[in-house]
Amino acid sequence: RCLSDWSSDVCSSDLIRLPRISMCQSSFPRRAAASGRSPVSICQQAAKKYLKALLVRHQIEFPQTHDIAKLLDRVATIDAKMADSLRDADMLTPLGVEVRYPSDAPELLPGSETEAIRMAGRVKDAVMALLQPYLDGGAP
Repeated sequence: RCLSDWSSDVCSSDLIRLPRISMCQSSFPRRAAASGRSPVSICQQAAKKYLKALLVRHQIEFPQTHDIAKLLDRVATIDAKMADSLRDADMLTPLGVEVRYPSDAPELLPGSETEAIRMAGRVKDAVMALLQPYLDGGAP
């Protein structure tokens, strides 16, 4: 079921799938490549959807954006300390947008995939810590 029907396509079913996307597993880059998608693009998308799910849960509107920093600005109204601790997740923004379109693709440095997976995992863990009581039915 959707967490909200007014501002996002982020649904609770997405939250069930996203942890599998951003888990640090050695097979993740290979599986992503086999699906025809860049692993770093998937990491950016996972982080973005987690942040949007948190915003939807708190009924905070947000613009249509792929920009992690803009989403974190909105998240700061919920939990400023968490948003500040995730500011370096903005490194995913160009990886998620530019890598999808090969003509504009930035050159990836060695270790970029590993760092993107780690960063998406950090976003997932932080957001799920705040969302878990709601998802468990213990919060209104």
